[in-house]
Parts: sequence; structure tokens; C-alpha cells
Amino acid sequence: METSGSAQTATRKGPAMHTQTELECAYMPIRDELAQVEKELKKSVSKDFGTVSDALVYLLGSEGKRVRPAVLILVAKACGLNGSGRGVQMATAAELFHTATLVTDDILDAAVIRRGQKTVNQKWGTDTAVLSAQYLYLSALSISSRIKSNGDVSDCSRVILDTANSMLSGEIKDIETGKSDRLLTEQEYISMVRDKTASLFSACSRIGALLADAEPRVLKAMLVYGENLGIAFQIADDVLDITADENLLGKSLGTDLRMGRMTLPLIHHLRVSDRKTRRTFVEGLASGKGELASLRFSLERSGSIDYSLNRARQYASAARKSLDILGESAYKKSLEALSRYAVQREM
Repeated sequence: METSGSAQTATRKGPAMHTQTELECAYMPIRDELAQVEKELKKSVSKDFGTVSDALVYLLGSEGKRVRPAVLILVAKACGLNGSGRGVQMATAAELFHTATLVTDDILDAAVIRRGQKTVNQKWGTDTAVLSAQYLYLSALSISSRIKSNGDVSDCSRVILDTANSMLSGEIKDIETGKSDRLLTEQEYISMVRDKTASLFSACSRIGALLADAEPRVLKAMLVYGENLGIAFQIADDVLDITADENLLGKSLGTDLRMGRMTLPLIHHLRVSDRKTRRTFVEGLASGKGELASLRFSLERSGSIDYSLNRARQYASAARKSLDILGESAYKKSLEALSRYAVQREM
């Protein structure tokens, strides 16, 4: 049987294995659908574009966790969708879209590692990376434009377009914040994360409910589930960027700190520290001389790591609460498991 990319990583040893096994358990009710998504991802790549085609095969063959496609299919099934065709197609579109955002992020961050291997921009250069991202975005839109929900072919593509707009807004805010000396408030940070990261999670959960012709109150609850799940994931990622083992995480550590991004651990640390501590910390960031281990120690000592993890757990709990509207099923249990996984990854 063909397995999803996430299934291939279950044999890893070390701290990641526990949460990876939990992820595999969450995927069990939809493993056939996720295997089909893997096939569709490979079929989506045109062989006519030389180096760009090579880059796309490389990207889509990497061991992604496929969380967003899983959310979409699980929500659709939990809301009563019969059959898998439209769910698999939209899940494929969601993963193509997500992969495009990762390539774009790697370009902006000049990142060298993603999913345990060289980034496209590192391996083939920025030109190929940009064209690959554009191909992935357009492929996602092309698929979504053909899928009907409640008899309307425009619903899914409209959600994808709205999500693209939100993510662009969040990315711009993130970049502009990195150029500014002004400190973000936690509320401003959450607003930015809601656009940049959580909007795609909420799009997946909303599309899943749309495909199942869910009633409006269920649609709203699923949107809230996805949004809170996405915020929990991003806060946990903020922490992992500082604390994780780079080999287990599969991407470069300290990227946010090096780029001067206002993540939640940093926002909390600067809020609770005295003026001298803040100045020393900021000078270390600005000069690029601050070692990651030293910066991590400062964030742990101020309680900023624990604070951020607790906030992530609160958002994950809120995501689970949104599922109360659904009847009991294996799909609902898997959605609950994903909310726990969001804040338990290689911590």
C-alpha cells in the first residue's frame, strides 16, 4: 500500500517518534485518502519545464506532514461527506498552496534547510524557486476552480483567493515589523498570525465543511477550529525555532531571531524584562553576535518559553471546544488529536 509522506517518517528514532506516531494514529481513518493525495500531488507536476519540473518533483516528494490536507478531509468526513473525490482534490490543492507558501518563505528568509533537505532556492537558485512557487499557486487555484460545493463551483476557489489575500497581508506585516524598531503587542502578533498562518488552516476546515454542505453554524465552528489550530501551530513553531533539535525539526533554527521577527517568546521576554536586560538582548539580536544558546537561555529564564507554550495550549483547547458541535466519530477524534499534536511536536 502506498503511504503518505508523513507515514514514511514514523520510523525515526528520538523525541520526534512519539508525536509522529500520534500523528499517524490521527491519520488512520483517512489513510487511503491521504495516499490518494500523494498520487495527485505527483500527477500535478508538468514534465515540460526543465529545472522547474525537477524542483517541483523534489518539493512534492519530500516528507511533509500533510496536516492541512488531513484537516480538510477529516472535517469533510466529520461533517458527513460521502465519497472522497472532491475532498482528495481540494486537499491536494491545499497542499500545493501550502508548499508554495513554504517556498516563498524560504526565499524571503534565505533559508537553506526545509524538511531535512536543501531548500529550492539553495539548490537551484532564486529564479527557479520563484517560478516553482508561482506554478504551485496556480495549480492550487486551477484545481479549486473546478470543485463544486453545494452546487456552486465558485465557493472553494473564493476561499482559496481570500486566503491568499490574508496570507499576503500577514506576510507584509511580518516583513514590515522586522524593519521597524517598534515592539508588537501580543494582540498585534496574534492578528498577524491569524492572517499569515491560521488563515490556511481555517480555509481547509471551512472547505471541508462546505464540501459536506454543512449548515451555517457548523461552518462557523469549523472555521473557528481551523483558526485556533493554526494559531496554536504557529506559536509552537515560534518556540521550536528556538528550542528544537535542528536534525529532528528538519529546518534551520533561529531563523525568526536572525530576521528580527517579533515572535511570541520574544514579545513576552521584552515585555517582562527590565530596561537593561531588554537593551542587552536587542543589541545581541541587532549585531548578530548573540548565540542561539545564549538567547534561548534568556528566553527560558524570563519564562517566555513556558508562557508561549501555555498560550499555544489555550488555542489548541479552544480548537477542540469548537468540535463539540459535531457528532462523535473517528474523524472528530482525529481532529482532537491534531490539536494536541500541534503543541507536542519535538518540544
